[in-house]
Amino acid sequence: MKGQGLLSSSAANDNQPTDCYYSSEEGGQFEFVQTKVRKVSEDKQTVKEEQPPQKSKKLKQNYVGARKGGKKTEKVSNGGAKFTQLKPRDASDIGQGKVMEVVHRKFVVRPPAPSPPPDCVELRGGGHHPLEKIHWSKVFSFLPYSDLARCLSVCKAFYSWGMNCELWPLIDLSRKRICQSHLIGIVKRQPNSLKLDNVIMTQQQLTWLLARVPLLRNLSLSSCSWTTVSALCFSCCPLLTSLNLSWMLGLNHPRFKDLITPPTDLRPGMNDVSRLHNLKTLGVAGTEVEDECLQLIPHHLTGLRELDISYCPRISNEGIKKLLEGNNGVLTKSLQVLDISGSRLVTNIALDSLVKCENLSVVKIHKCSNITAISVQKFPNKMVKFQK
Repeated sequence: MKGQGLLSSSAANDNQPTDCYYSSEEGGQFEFVQTKVRKVSEDKQTVKEEQPPQKSKKLKQNYVGARKGGKKTEKVSNGGAKFTQLKPRDASDIGQGKVMEVVHRKFVVRPPAPSPPPDCVELRGGGHHPLEKIHWSKVFSFLPYSDLARCLSVCKAFYSWGMNCELWPLIDLSRKRICQSHLIGIVKRQPNSLKLDNVIMTQQQLTWLLARVPLLRNLSLSSCSWTTVSALCFSCCPLLTSLNLSWMLGLNHPRFKDLITPPTDLRPGMNDVSRLHNLKTLGVAGTEVEDECLQLIPHHLTGLRELDISYCPRISNEGIKKLLEGNNGVLTKSLQVLDISGSRLVTNIALDSLVKCENLSVVKIHKCSNITAISVQKFPNKMVKFQK
């Protein structure tokens, strides 16, 4: 920059800002820059740039309570924990434009308990129906589920009476896509038996459902995938007495071990035992269970009475022997029904292991080509019925 000078200026007052132009000569070219300056004196042609005003910082203050005599709060940190100190509010702070903020105490309100169902139905005229709750419940017990579902929409009294778990001992939702309305309906009715054969359901849905039906005892998940059935491996699984996993996809030895062994997410106070230790009936027909899977059953399912291992191509005589001799032969006293239909690797040798069963009553050997009729006739226990 070779030269710089004031080209023009005009001001109404000496102390008022005016528009001034400066010229800068650089490389033979002139450039005009407009800026606002303040004229200091007429004798001395000096100018002073106007400083932009600085914004004043406002201190945010919190107050507890909006009424007079409230208290001002200051948050003090002590090792990561925040405490609140209360100070008396100064009267000079009122009306000075300071920020007022009301601090509310946060707490959880327990919802009220649901009211008990009424004992009778109120009529429009203000009276009561002559039939009471006991009589209507008896009538509802004879209705099919479709008619009982229609009765729930009559009135509030019918709805509360019809949701009794004694009226819904079994709920069958087989071959359906399970949605939120199905899950809520099951939880409200609290059934004793539930059939979910060949359903489209996620693991999260089944986990949520099992944690909210503690009275569930019989569960059927036939033809479901392991992705859905794996919800039984968690501690939320109720104490089932009957479980049907027939024709399930992907049930091999590692997954079967995870299913009947104690869960890894045990809660405080829970025993380190399998959640299926109360099983009386187990069905794994048409799955990929092996002889090693049958070896685990006596150690975790000690009270098993009925076992269905039909059409399992990997079950052999060695698996039947491990099933009955494992854990000091505990299943020889409890096993009553055994289904080995369609097992091609099972021969007459397996019958020698069945002799030790004291309470065995039925053995299903349908389509077992390697078990002959002569060996069945020579079976020492004549009380056992062989169904072909």
